[in-house]
Amino acid sequence: MSGRERRLDIIFDGLSKRLSVDQIESKLNEESHRYGKKSEINFQRCALTSFTSILQSIEPGSEQNDHEGIDFWLNFKANKVFPWLEGMRIPAQVKSSPEGVKNYRNCSKYTNLDKKVLVIDAHIGISNKKFKTQFFSELRRIRKILTNTREEVHS
Repeated sequence: MSGRERRLDIIFDGLSKRLSVDQIESKLNEESHRYGKKSEINFQRCALTSFTSILQSIEPGSEQNDHEGIDFWLNFKANKVFPWLEGMRIPAQVKSSPEGVKNYRNCSKYTNLDKKVLVIDAHIGISNKKFKTQFFSELRRIRKILTNTREEVHS
């Protein structure tokens, strides 16, 4: 069952039980939190198993980081695939759907971080291939931003 289907079930169930709007909202928030945590765990599992050659560690973001839209900090080690990543610490935002990724990219938290944050859909059913594709795409996007920023500084 998709996240959207689960939310609709919660709404219909709440309405059939004559719950108040506040009670239904509370149940939806609980479900969203639970689903988000599962995606974060899945992100860590996929990243650590797929990218051992480039990832040194994954650190959870702090409460302040959470307000800034950072779920994790990715610490990179020396590697041949992406030598420019050596010693870098890049923030990551984990979403539970492609819609969540799109919405995050349109919010101020993303622009406040100068778009230098990996934004990954890591819902439970995501394939390793799709996860890897997103991860590499995000790294290339961030490298392009960093390269453009360096060129502006040297101009």
